[in-house]
Amino acid sequence: MSRTRLLLLVCSAILRLASSEVCGADPSARLEVAVNHKGLATAHATVPNPHWRPAAAERSTELRLFLVLIPVERAENVEILTASDVRAAVLSDGRGYTLIGVLAPTSLRSVPLVIQQLRRLQEAPEGRAQIILAVSYPFLSAAERDLLKTPTAVWQWQVDFVFPQEHPETGVSCSPAKYFTRVDGRRYRLDEAIFQPGVATRAWIAFPFPGQETFKFAKLLLSLLVGSLATLFHLPAIRARRILWLLIALGISSGVLVLTGYFWLTLPRGFDFLLFAGAALPHAGLVLIACIYVLIANRYQANLSVHVRIDGADAEFADVRLIEESEDGWRMVKAIQQLDRGRYTFMIWAGASGGTYQVLASAKGAAELRSDAQHVVAGDRNALPTIELRRGGPSSNS
Repeated sequence: MSRTRLLLLVCSAILRLASSEVCGADPSARLEVAVNHKGLATAHATVPNPHWRPAAAERSTELRLFLVLIPVERAENVEILTASDVRAAVLSDGRGYTLIGVLAPTSLRSVPLVIQQLRRLQEAPEGRAQIILAVSYPFLSAAERDLLKTPTAVWQWQVDFVFPQEHPETGVSCSPAKYFTRVDGRRYRLDEAIFQPGVATRAWIAFPFPGQETFKFAKLLLSLLVGSLATLFHLPAIRARRILWLLIALGISSGVLVLTGYFWLTLPRGFDFLLFAGAALPHAGLVLIACIYVLIANRYQANLSVHVRIDGADAEFADVRLIEESEDGWRMVKAIQQLDRGRYTFMIWAGASGGTYQVLASAKGAAELRSDAQHVVAGDRNALPTIELRRGGPSSNS
């Protein structure tokens, strides 16, 4: 004989001896199944004490045993929490139920029990979760079912399902529907009448998986960040102001943004489509902004380019500075240390009146050389004479 079966037989004998002294208690046993944002469920049970004595004037320390059968399955090795003057232990558990032995004072009208973690919710198709209660307890053994015949066994429940956030009525489905009541957007109640023999074998409730919206936003944010990182590859073309590339990219990016917005607003699952298109949005947005910027810059900026050579070869590393004439003398506008094949173009917001600029160039071992002053206004495209730097010799403009 197994240890569990022996324990159940002993409990059965004790309960039958105690059943003659049952005084009757509040018949309403309440069970609350609360789901958190991570998809973890906790069961809070308020169990009427079958041995409660309403006539007792003082708190009795006499302990009596009774059984509690809860239609939920706890996670592995999860303990049962209860009041400090109550003892509770799992006698057996199986698919869809947990059988608990409770030793409580007869002065205690109801006993709180908490199973801190049930079996983790499984995500169903379409991003939904489902809780199923086997209200007829079909997986009980014969010995366990025998125990339910004693007056000291509690196994019928009013069950409340509590969600971490509100859901519209259309977002929650349940069966059999006539036994469910919507209390509010976060709470649904299952009537205890469904636990009567022959009424139903199971009851279930389905709802959007907890944290589904947060998970979608996290995926969208990550795809946007990845897309933003990839936009760095477009910067050389934007800086070079390749008009043909920008016009082609403008047409494509405008199409991406318009179509994404249209499908997001019109498709039944528009947000899911937005997740799919998320990585392309930073590209399209950057190109659109870049095209607008180039159009404005071409009108209001002046370009001043210079070619720097060191000992007859294009300079890769040199100290090149753009200075502007002001009322207080010359002031530095911009400085660079690395050139693109010896040539660099300064983009200057010159305005209609323009300004006067010079370029200073120097390198390690070569004396600094200043270009001729150049007056530029918005829209100008000017190339300064080449600056020839020589190490150990005189530099010159050519």
